[in-house]
Amino acid sequence: MGSSGLAATYYVKDGGNNSQDGLSDATAWATIQKVNQAAFAPGDEILFRRGDTWTGRPPLWPGTAGGTAAAPIVFGAYGAGDKPVLDGNSVANPCVMLRGKNHVVLQDLVLMRSYPGASGLN
Repeated sequence: MGSSGLAATYYVKDGGNNSQDGLSDATAWATIQKVNQAAFAPGDEILFRRGDTWTGRPPLWPGTAGGTAAAPIVFGAYGAGDKPVLDGNSVANPCVMLRGKNHVVLQDLVLMRSYPGASGLN
């Protein structure tokens, strides 16, 4: 992914299909697990459809080293409606893990843990 040197935009939505390429709404991926398995390049965008919710495991944990200062990897939203929700649904585990990742931008997403007694994000 991103091997051509050009940045790509990937789409994720409820009802998507992980066997598709994720490069349009019509071929969007369905799960965070699929996103985590992808190798993104600097400048790539990964957009979650507005109005959709992803709950539980696994957390968003992109397996790439990250972007660059000039070309960050961006996780954001597309479409109309409420911001997409990534809900870790756990006290012990966050909904996003970015350890060791540089130049990664999270924007237009609701990040939460709805587990009873949870207090914020890690």
